[in-house]
Amino acid sequence: MLYTDTKLLLVKLKEYNISDGNCSKVIKDVFSLASVTANSLPSASTALRSVFLTKVLTSEQLKEILTAALTNGLSSTTGSDETTKHAQKLQAYIYRAFNGKEIQDYCLGILQVLNKSANVSFDTLKKLVDDLGADFADTNKLWKDFLLSIKNAISDQASTQLKFNHLLKQVKRGIVALQEGWDALSDSEKADLCQIRSFFFGERASSLHMIYPKWKAYAEQHGIKHYRNPDLKGHRFNIIFTIANSIYYLKDDLLKFIEFLSTSSVKLDHIKTFLGDPLI
Repeated sequence: MLYTDTKLLLVKLKEYNISDGNCSKVIKDVFSLASVTANSLPSASTALRSVFLTKVLTSEQLKEILTAALTNGLSSTTGSDETTKHAQKLQAYIYRAFNGKEIQDYCLGILQVLNKSANVSFDTLKKLVDDLGADFADTNKLWKDFLLSIKNAISDQASTQLKFNHLLKQVKRGIVALQEGWDALSDSEKADLCQIRSFFFGERASSLHMIYPKWKAYAEQHGIKHYRNPDLKGHRFNIIFTIANSIYYLKDDLLKFIEFLSTSSVKLDHIKTFLGDPLI
């Protein structure tokens, strides 16, 4: 009997209104009927903690979501960010996936780390995912399934985050290269299977290059509605998709504005090429 099964049984007993003090007795008796002995049993205080039960249910849900993404052939996105609070360094991770009806965000965890290095961030994410899959009956392959389903990575442009994204791609390529039929694939097919697109948030280029005042004047002169990109709302990952929606709405007007500027720069040329992509 797996430890997770014991925890889930405890959750069920609470649903059946078994008292905190009797939960361990019921588990012990049920296990004895199956000739199984539990390594440990929950005390009344443990059964009383709603946080414990919530964590169990959350972990099981995340495990199911991560497994389903690859099984159903769904692309997913991982996001990471770092911060320092009260001299403690924290690393946060999210997971975005399509559940069959809508796109949803899930928090994989917010953990204290020794430093903000890319290696520490990567190892922390791996441990998070490995811990979720630690109770699988066979070999724990959740980390491998997780990486294979990842197609996008969201972060800021800090050097540590850029290296973190690079590590994700490297390890994913190593896993994909072990799959049957890898050598028979073309270079383009291999690149597509290993691809993890990077999306960044941070300071806006328009502010840095004094472009926004010109865009504002242009938009007002030409009667362009909703020309302002939305400010930060919710958390730094959600805003990426909100801004993307705004840019898609303004795409044609933005292309005309870039032509209107009659100036050339690496960033503007890149934006123009991106907006002119027929897939957008």
